[in-house]
Amino acid sequence: AEAEVSAIPVVFNGIKAMQVVARDVTERVQAEERLQLLAAGTSEAIWEVDFATGAFWANDAYRAMFGDANTVEEAYALGVERMHPEDREKTVARVNKRLEGSLNQWSDEYRIQRTSGEYVWVLDRGRVVRNDQGKALRMIGAILDITPLREAEASYRQIFEQVQDVIYTVDVDGRITSLNPAFEKLTGHRIAEWIGRSFGEILT
Repeated sequence: AEAEVSAIPVVFNGIKAMQVVARDVTERVQAEERLQLLAAGTSEAIWEVDFATGAFWANDAYRAMFGDANTVEEAYALGVERMHPEDREKTVARVNKRLEGSLNQWSDEYRIQRTSGEYVWVLDRGRVVRNDQGKALRMIGAILDITPLREAEASYRQIFEQVQDVIYTVDVDGRITSLNPAFEKLTGHRIAEWIGRSFGEILT
């Protein structure tokens, strides 16, 4: 078992004494060890801030990607500095809104500069732990490099817009959710008129 011991000076019947309190923290230690193992075994950049103590923790993947930070202030400054200039203002505003608001979970995408100097697109997901008054006590999150996904989406969009054949997407009910420009050229129908309609109507 793991124990946490604290000693507090007290005066009892005029006599100075020391009050010693021991708490079983086995479960907490085991939970922290599990978190450390999880953080070490993932490619995602995992981080945690404690607003009460001002401490900041991050796994090796985070530090390799963005650099070192040991306090909330250092991590915030580092994060803002590394954000892409075009994304910085809006992203920082969203971060502040999360802290001041009541949402406990979030997901965001933006560009950030790695220690290598290159900018990458990341998916930043996390959770805010609040007290009964709604004040943020802790935040924990994970950052994933989604640059390959963004590049694949851009390539698909280029093909979607320029190819001479009709490309379409449908939802689970078979209703059209998107059509490329080739549809208008080949059929003479406006795309907007067909969004939401059944794919079977095109074939009739």
